[in-house]
Amino acid sequence: MITGGVDFSNMFIPLNGEHYDSLAQARQAGAPTINFGLFINNVISFLLVAFALFMVVKGMNQLRRKQEEQPATEPPPSREVELLQETRDALVKGGASSPAAAKRRNLHPRSSKDFALQGDCPAATFRLGAWKEKNSTV
Repeated sequence: MITGGVDFSNMFIPLNGEHYDSLAQARQAGAPTINFGLFINNVISFLLVAFALFMVVKGMNQLRRKQEEQPATEPPPSREVELLQETRDALVKGGASSPAAAKRRNLHPRSSKDFALQGDCPAATFRLGAWKEKNSTV
């Protein structure tokens, strides 16, 4: 189609110096030949396939770029994250973390109710001992 119906497959050079009308006659006579017409046909076929494949890959890359340009939507937060946000909002709303809120509840800002440390914990024992030393009136 592209070559206008020209067929290069019958182009050859006989190496024995004689003239043959076609490649079939040269093969029938057993003459050695260089078939450059077949090579030209193969090169043209390769270039056509390579160009078609290039266009397909180019189109795929353009589609991929368009997808990357679209902003990715974040998935909705998990149930655990929602619960943590609700807990945070409830603590902020109640003001439980401020010392003023502790005074309103008649608690010392660092009372044992605000900590999860128990008496048998070494860290709690150390803190209790340090607090007693600091607040002792000896």
